[in-house]
Amino acid sequence: MPSFLKVEPFATNLALLLLASNAMLHGLGGVTPGCRRRAINELRIAPDAGVGAANPYRTGEYIMLKSVRLGTDNRVKARAFYDATLGALGAAPGIAPEEHPIVMYQFPDGTSLILGPARDGNPVTHANGGTVLFTATSEDAVRAWHAAGLANGGSCEGVPEPKPQARGAFGAYLRDPDGNKLGVYCGLQVA
Repeated sequence: MPSFLKVEPFATNLALLLLASNAMLHGLGGVTPGCRRRAINELRIAPDAGVGAANPYRTGEYIMLKSVRLGTDNRVKARAFYDATLGALGAAPGIAPEEHPIVMYQFPDGTSLILGPARDGNPVTHANGGTVLFTATSEDAVRAWHAAGLANGGSCEGVPEPKPQARGAFGAYLRDPDGNKLGVYCGLQVA
């Protein structure tokens, strides 16, 4: 994981994580500080869009990620998994609007996580090389998140422990029932 990522605010970090994943996917070997600045400049949106002052990489304009959508072919199983894991981090249960085949989680910073079928009607697949990270307030919350995931159909991708790839920050990794890779950290800071 790139050393410059910080888990707060969620939207900014998820955008940077997606940039890093994209860079690695295309053989660029990660995101250097110069590449990060260029990528942030390319992702700028209007200053009246919101988040603003919370952005640690502020360049005079704002970056805001509205949502992340992960595929699932079983919304009931996915909802049970995410209600449990995100609930362990203090999030409210997901909502499932009757008019749409999705489950949605709203976060305090205005971003959302959406779970649903592939829009093209084909079976969903997970991202190879993609990881969605969440923030935990304590090591106990990391452990609770991991245990909730395992108890609700997830599989272990990294036990709760200090992670050398995150300069010793306490974290854990899971795959959800559809194979999407997730992680959670307590104390992960920007270098």
